[in-house]
Amino acid sequence: MVKITCGANTQELDGVAGKTLGEVKGQVSDVLNVPSPVQAIIGGANVGDDYQLKEGDVIELVKPAGDKGL
Repeated sequence: MVKITCGANTQELDGVAGKTLGEVKGQVSDVLNVPSPVQAIIGGANVGDDYQLKEGDVIELVKPAGDKGL
């Protein structure tokens, strides 16, 4: 099972291990109200859409913080 959290929304998915984050993110974006752009964090590290999901992954999708100009 893979767990995806975006804000207060959470979904647990079976059978997605081996798929890419981009594939799964596309499937759950409406259900979890995923903002665009979004940053994916797994185990405290940023990962891209090409990351291959593993059984037991816990994914946090967050809206990137703004940057201050100089």
